[in-house]
Amino acid sequence: MKFVYGVISAVFVFMSVVPLPAAAEGQDVAELSKQVGAIRAYFERYIERRQEKVLDEAELTAGIQNGIEYLLTAQEDNGHFGYEYIPYEDKYRHDDNVVRQSGALFILSEVYKAETKKDAKLAKGIERSIEYFESITTTGEEGKKEFRCVGTSESNQICRLGTGALVLTGLVNYVEADPKQEKKYRDLITDYTNYILTTQKENGGFRDSYRPSKGFREDESPYSNGEAMLALARAYRHDPRADVKEAIDRAFIHLKDQEPDSALYLWIMAALKDMQAIADKPEYVTYANEFTAWRMSNATSRYMGKNSCAYAEGLSSAYSVLDGRVPEGTLVYLRRELDTLHRNHASLQLDVRDTYRIIGDGKGGFMFGELPDPARAKGGFLTSEQVVTERIDFTQHCVSSYLQTLKDIDNGAL
Repeated sequence: MKFVYGVISAVFVFMSVVPLPAAAEGQDVAELSKQVGAIRAYFERYIERRQEKVLDEAELTAGIQNGIEYLLTAQEDNGHFGYEYIPYEDKYRHDDNVVRQSGALFILSEVYKAETKKDAKLAKGIERSIEYFESITTTGEEGKKEFRCVGTSESNQICRLGTGALVLTGLVNYVEADPKQEKKYRDLITDYTNYILTTQKENGGFRDSYRPSKGFREDESPYSNGEAMLALARAYRHDPRADVKEAIDRAFIHLKDQEPDSALYLWIMAALKDMQAIADKPEYVTYANEFTAWRMSNATSRYMGKNSCAYAEGLSSAYSVLDGRVPEGTLVYLRRELDTLHRNHASLQLDVRDTYRIIGDGKGGFMFGELPDPARAKGGFLTSEQVVTERIDFTQHCVSSYLQTLKDIDNGAL
């Protein structure tokens, strides 16, 4: 009954902020039909998000494939990705984020690694992205330690730890998926790994940035700490160097005693998943279980119609760490949350039915929008029902949460 009242209330709220179609007299019938269809689709999404429905293997697979297609379409000739697309205006915002650029490489490589039949188009996109990051790579040293790190742009050589960590992870993924690439990228993997190692402080944390002219800053970032942990764990599984394993252990000792932080959660859960494959330690499970309970109880971004894919990605990684090691009720609760998030995010991924859609007007209300270039917009995940942009990082997080659910939780194949 509460659900019925909710739908009725939503209809009245919607009618108060969206001008409904004018009478058919004097109006183009095709246009009116599109408007009525958009209104119907809006309420279908509203209902779908509140149903107790689990996305099946076909739906997860389609979501992954369409998300990857969106990223490849957004990729420019030099390998850089168009960062934030406004689909109903067919233009990109003049902003960028190099760490999120590296996140796009990361998810392309994750999907490529998971594919049972390797996609040549995807491989080409990965190689173009690697070439882009090589083009903005600089050399550095501390003491007698030399390394290479990824700068911010061609004109800005400041190296961000998160960028280097995700590029390294993407490189390792690609080489493991296609061992013929090992010789080509071996030195780059070694130099990027040495950069991550050089950023580590005595306390086990990692310094967040490096300037060739000034050296390292001592600041730590919870995001970058987690990303560095993931990169080292992935690098160790590829090449079990003793210094890399020591760095992982020191970092975990440092980070497990930090105050819980949602910025750390996503990437350290991903790191723990790999670390557990290296050594199945009870302390990894205890940490993941307690941190996940905290993260779920403090989640503020699970509201319907808003993108919470980073949260879902973290939960997906945590599920694999906890599976078979905690009471079944804990996993059921975690999976229920994941299914709710997946339903919400499915309604934010643009497809052919969204060529004409009810969209936010930027003022708290809604309006009708039509896609000028449906092929460019298809597959991207919106920021929210109100903020109608497709950012590469939201699409990355959504695809990753889908992929982990399909492959690692449900034991499906891509």
